[in-house]
Amino acid sequence: MDKKHISLWLNAEILNTCDANQKLTKAKNRSEFFEEALKFYNGYLHDKNNVEYINQKVVNTMHGMIESLERRLARQLFKQAVETAKVFWLVVKGFNIEPEDVDDFHNDCVEEVKRINGAIRYPFKSKGDDE
Repeated sequence: MDKKHISLWLNAEILNTCDANQKLTKAKNRSEFFEEALKFYNGYLHDKNNVEYINQKVVNTMHGMIESLERRLARQLFKQAVETAKVFWLVVKGFNIEPEDVDDFHNDCVEEVKRINGAIRYPFKSKGDDE
């Protein structure tokens, strides 16, 4: 790579900030830090103020995090569904409940959850209780 030496005048405060940030970026020296900063700034100027570039990086990062969370939640929900099914069948078999009664009970539960929009409130009052 062909490098050129230039003289540069900077405000002392800016130079101190650059020196501090150089340590954060693990640049070996000021030249390397300034070179990376200038590459970024040139990209900023030429990529529609770099907003799309930065936004795409954020979107990609968030997308990966959400996919990871989705996989973990799906595994946990599957495990919970298996445990719930085991308890359900233990109750059905333990009380000798008929399959058609289980179907009716299921349909009643679906209707109840639709009616309350999934929000269970306590103390629970049945439909006939005075409020």
